[in-house]
Amino acid sequence: FTTTHTPDKPPSLLDTEDEEVVHHRRHLYKSRGEQKSRREVFLEKQKARKRDLTSYARSLAFEEASPNVTTSQPEVTISSPSPASLPSAPEASVQEPEHNEDPEPTRDQLMHPEPLTDLPSDLVHGWYAVPCPSGQRCLVISSGNRTLARLPDGSTMLRFPSSLPGGSNRSRGGDYCILDCIFHEPSATFFILDVMCWKAYSLYDCDTEFRFYWRISKLQEVPDAQAKSPNNPYKFSSLPYYDCSGPSLQAIFSSPSTAVGLERAAVVIYNKSTHYTFGPTPLVCVLDPAQQQPLLEAIHQGQGGDAQMGQGE
Repeated sequence: FTTTHTPDKPPSLLDTEDEEVVHHRRHLYKSRGEQKSRREVFLEKQKARKRDLTSYARSLAFEEASPNVTTSQPEVTISSPSPASLPSAPEASVQEPEHNEDPEPTRDQLMHPEPLTDLPSDLVHGWYAVPCPSGQRCLVISSGNRTLARLPDGSTMLRFPSSLPGGSNRSRGGDYCILDCIFHEPSATFFILDVMCWKAYSLYDCDTEFRFYWRISKLQEVPDAQAKSPNNPYKFSSLPYYDCSGPSLQAIFSSPSTAVGLERAAVVIYNKSTHYTFGPTPLVCVLDPAQQQPLLEAIHQGQGGDAQMGQGE
């Protein structure tokens, strides 16, 4: 998903006496419910679907993934870096990627958010909010004693050793990790959005609540991965997440920076029950800056379900 700097926010939608405000609110809220219906379909299919992606995760980690498991999707970044802005290796021990690699096995492996159009009726209790810094969205795979960061199209962005399980020659044989990250070049940090596999344990079919707990607790067990060193030239940090209550969202929206000390580029909300899927999903949504006040108002008034969130103009 691509985000830009927050534009001027709309007038407060809590002031219902102002005709301009009321008109703006009606523009942002239109009863349709199309995204809501698709959420219900996605969750029902998820319940009915039985998939064992353990073997798939291993084949992906060792670059033998079958492309018929993935779905076609557009490239997605949180900012829009040009090829010239891609990071270079900060340490001599970091190897340059080979240019003759076939990216096909690792293409289209990320779960992508949709713009929020229908306000979830269970937003407060059924969703998490993740404030995100700017950076390059990427797939990070540690296996075979090396770590690769790949762009959404599967091409290699960086190759380096890391202290992640399976990420260097100091790792135990057979371990591997698959992470959904945002790479922030100025701080040489990979911010972990999601975890699909940790130490050869597949989490694709675990719900968001478990995956988010796991990505934070497991990284805490590897302090060396959180600090820059010759054996770990890029830091790893898990992005904090919050309940979508009114006070939590108000605190997020009122601060221009994230909990990791960087400027906030986007707020992404995750349904707590969704599994990690490939491609776009209505169970993960990115908020347009113009939606912040309408969303807070809807929570205050207990709205949801059939309310459509406009994108603002």
